[in-house]
This record gives sequence, C-alpha cells and structure tokens, in this order.
Amino acid sequence: MRKLFHILFDQRMRALVLKEFRQIRHDRRLAISLILPPILQLTLFGFALSATVSNVRLGVLDDSKSPESRELIAVLTESKSFRMAGYFSSVKELATQ
Repeated sequence: MRKLFHILFDQRMRALVLKEFRQIRHDRRLAISLILPPILQLTLFGFALSATVSNVRLGVLDDSKSPESRELIAVLTESKSFRMAGYFSSVKELATQ
C-alpha cells in the first residue's frame, strides 16, 4: 500500500510540476515576475549587506581585574570592531551610559 501511495504521489507531483513549468513557459510576464525579483534582490542585498562589524561601543566592567581579563579587553579594543566607551565600576553606572 505504501509503495502504491509513493508511486501515485510521485506521478501526481511530477504532473503538477510539469504543468506549472508549461504555464510559466507560455506566460512571458509570469516568467519575468518569477525570475527577475529574486535576481534583483540577491544583487542588491549582496552589495548592501556587509558582515563586518565596526565601531561598536564597548563598556568594560572588570570585577576580576586578572591578567586574563585585561588581555581580553586589550585584544577587543585593538581591533576595529570595538571602540572603548570606558571602564565602569558598577553595573548601575554601566547601565546609565
């Protein structure tokens, strides 16, 4: 029964897909409206979007004051991704900035 279902479903699906492609081929406006917008969107978004992060303000609340935490802060502030906003002594002071 399961095999019969898959055979019938595959045949119906194939027929439906072929019908839709024939419809698209016969209607020029439909073909253009299905192809042109995704191409334009991919092109525009490819130029407009950038994965680089830069000039993010970084506020530091270093409770441990260990060499590792100071090294981490130094590495973060040396990159162009982060801009040091300042050192803070409490969470409340950090929240007001």
